[in-house]
Order: sequence, then C-alpha cells, then structure tokens
Amino acid sequence: MSTETLSLSRVFTAVAAVGAAAALGYVVYFDYRRRHDPVFRRKLKEQRKAAARIIAARESELASSASGKADGRPGADLGDFNLDDDTPPTNPREAEEYFTKNFMMGESLLSRGPAAYEAAAVCFYRALRVHPEPMAIFEVLQKSLPAQFIQILVELMSADVKKKQDEYTDHYPAEGMHAKFVEEVQRTNAGGRRVVRRGVAVTVPVAAGGTVFSEDPIIAGLEIDSEMAVMSMAQAAMSCTHCLKPVGADSSTVADVVCPRCSAAFCSQECRDNGERLHHRMLCRDVAPAFFGLCTAEHDTPALLTAMFLTKMVDKELSQKKPESKYDDWDHLERMHDIRPELGDKERLECSLLKDLIAPGVSGFEAFLKEDRYLFIKSKIMHNAIAVPASGHTEAAVRAKTLASPGKTLRGRALYHITTFVSHSCEPNVAIRLMPETGARMSLVALKDLEPSEELFVSYVDPDMPYEQRKAVIRQQFGFVCKCAKCKRRE
Repeated sequence: MSTETLSLSRVFTAVAAVGAAAALGYVVYFDYRRRHDPVFRRKLKEQRKAAARIIAARESELASSASGKADGRPGADLGDFNLDDDTPPTNPREAEEYFTKNFMMGESLLSRGPAAYEAAAVCFYRALRVHPEPMAIFEVLQKSLPAQFIQILVELMSADVKKKQDEYTDHYPAEGMHAKFVEEVQRTNAGGRRVVRRGVAVTVPVAAGGTVFSEDPIIAGLEIDSEMAVMSMAQAAMSCTHCLKPVGADSSTVADVVCPRCSAAFCSQECRDNGERLHHRMLCRDVAPAFFGLCTAEHDTPALLTAMFLTKMVDKELSQKKPESKYDDWDHLERMHDIRPELGDKERLECSLLKDLIAPGVSGFEAFLKEDRYLFIKSKIMHNAIAVPASGHTEAAVRAKTLASPGKTLRGRALYHITTFVSHSCEPNVAIRLMPETGARMSLVALKDLEPSEELFVSYVDPDMPYEQRKAVIRQQFGFVCKCAKCKRRE
C-alpha cells in the first residue's frame, strides 16, 4: 500500500486502478462547480469555514462525548484528530495498519449517530489519504453512508485542498529564484469579492543586465506553422522536438536521435528518451495523424501544447513515483489567468481525438477529459505561453499571443511555472532571454538596477508600438487596460 495524498489532479489514476469512473465523474463535477458557479463557491467557502471550526473546536468535545462513558461502550482514541499534527506513514505495513485503525475508528464513531459524524469524517479521511485507491473507497462510502455524513466528509476534503492552495506561496517561487509572489487588491466586485492581481517581485538587489532567475518550462513545443509541419532530415537546421535546442543537419549524432516513425529530431538520446516517454509516443505524427493534421491545418500550437500537458500528467500518474513536491503542474496551471473563449466545434473535435489517442491505455481518462475541462487547459496555455524565438536574443515582447511583431520567427512556445505570473508594463524592468544553446530554458534579465521587493514587469506587446495600437492589442488579446506610467502619458 503506497501513500497518496488526495488531489483532484490525480483522480483519474486512482480510478484507472479499479475502473471507478462514476467516482471520477462526481469529483470532476464537484471541481467544475467549484470553479464556475459563484453561488456554489460561496456556499463551499462557508462550508470550509465550518469544517475548519469543526476540526479546531469540536474534536475535544467529541472525544469526551464519544468515549463511551455515557453509554458504557468502549471508547476510541480521539486524541490525535488534528490533521496538521498527523503525518501519514510511508512504510507499506505501517500504512496498512494506519488505514485499518482509522477506518475502524470511523465506523465506531459513525454508529453513535450525527453527534459523532465530524470526528468520524476525520478518521475516514485519514484512511483515504494512505489508501492507493482513495476514490474507489470514497465511491463505496458515498453509496452506503448517510448523505449528511458524506457532505461533512466532502467539506473536510475541500478544507484540506483549500489549505494546500493557501500554502502555495510558501513553496513558490523556490528560495533560490530570489523572487516572491506579491498581490494587489484592484477592486471589490458587486458580490463583495476582492479582485486580486498577482505579480512577482525580486527579493535581492540585481544590477542592470543581471539574471533575476532562470527556469525550465512545464511544457515546450515546436511552432507548428514553421518547422514542425515541414521537418525533415534535409533541413539545414532543425530543433529538438523535446527541449527546442537547435539540431544541425551536419551533426554526426542526428541519425541516432530521430523518431524512427516520423523522423522528428532530438538533440540527444536523453531528450529522445524523455520526449518519447512524456508525449511523443502518443503524439507522434505517425501515431496521431488525425490530431496532428488538425493542428497543422489550423496552425494551432496551443492545441499541441494542451495535448503535451495531458500526456505529461498521464505519465506522472501512471509512473506512481513519489512526488517531488506537494504541488504538481495542475496546481500551477490552475492559478494562471486566462480569458475563456467559447467552446467551438474545433475544440470539441480536438478533445474527441485526444480521448481516442489516450483513453484506450488509461482507464478513466475519457470521463476525466470533458470538453469544458479541455477548453480550460487550452485557454490557460493560449493566454500564458511564451514565444521562443528562432534566434536567441533578449526581448521585452514575449507573450506568444502577440505573434504579429515585425520580423519575429518562432521556434516554438513554452509554459513556465513562475515567469507566467510576471505582470505587464509598457516600460518593463525585466525581459526574457532565450538562447539557442539553452533551448526552452529561459532567464529573466534586469533592464535596470532592481531593489529588493521591487515588482517585476515585462511587456506583453512590443513597447515601441504607438500608444493607441498598444492599447488596442492589450485590450483585445489580454482583456485589460494598461495603466502603466507610459500609457498614462499616452506615449
């Protein structure tokens, strides 16, 4: 029995082990409602507060009331109900004993009626946290236990997820990046909810020309309407399908690091192995001709990146390796801003083709990838992917949505964990540096001397464009009105 923390982004793997698609659908629905329904979100927020109060205040009371002294029954050990003080074991034998102990304790408390439901929910949730198939267990509980209890259990699960979300900024950006998240309350909407802009600030002095931080992408892909559609061994210069580094046709290693099916190039055997494992085995042009043909016909690189994001998720879940962090790529993607387009026939077809490619080998994936969820992922990537230029240079205009910059030829696009949160200004103080020898690994470079706690700004558009043109592009493509000092001067 392996340790697994319950996470919506990991649901379909648990379901794959047992084929419990119904449980998956329930949680996907819950997650969808949480994101899109303001009334549901408000109600859920109230429930989370109630769950927190339950955990903090009611456990000591329940310990005495459920101890069995009043009715003569043997009491359960309720002394460690606080989830924060409880570290699940990682040893398989200890995890099995932990599961059994908490499950039996939950059953005992549940038999005492609604007064002990909250304490019972804590026990059942502890058991779920160490079980390798938590959603299968939850499905059984959902079908067999009172709805009132299931609601409390869902509230507890939600409160734990919310706690994880709130602690995100304690872990990112990583300490070595010399950066931190900052927030600015811009306004309060009609429903009383604060509208917050999140940005990134430097934590140490950085001289002009110095590197603030560097980072590798979450995903990176070649630009479909340039190299990808015509790639061949005869090209004078190619790019690695995995890391985007250039691969020269005269390289002595090229013949050994190409896809044997479609001849896509890789810069090294390591990149070929990683690329094949993470995405190429399912997204090779010869394996997925219909999907790739649709992307090529529409010059739709974001669709390819969306598919790569999904296949990377699948690889991570199926590998069942212990996660390096409590946060995964889905947690980063979820926090990114986007402008959601309408779901069209093209997106429906893309979603259907991806299901045909991936679902046969991953039970539960078809139920996971609903059309709205596909659009959610693609819109995040469309809005936040950064352009990787064909030739290395440092520039202020970096957002891949603004591809109309004169003379710009793209090698590809990439999505990053932290850089995507850097805010816009037409007078940027940092710029993206992408060089051929580093592929899609980027560096954020200071354009001026930076002081600690100074917020970082890049330009999402060409800052040399006339004011009215910049204003129109920013409003149309990014959905906001720039109020930087340069725009206030109407320059």
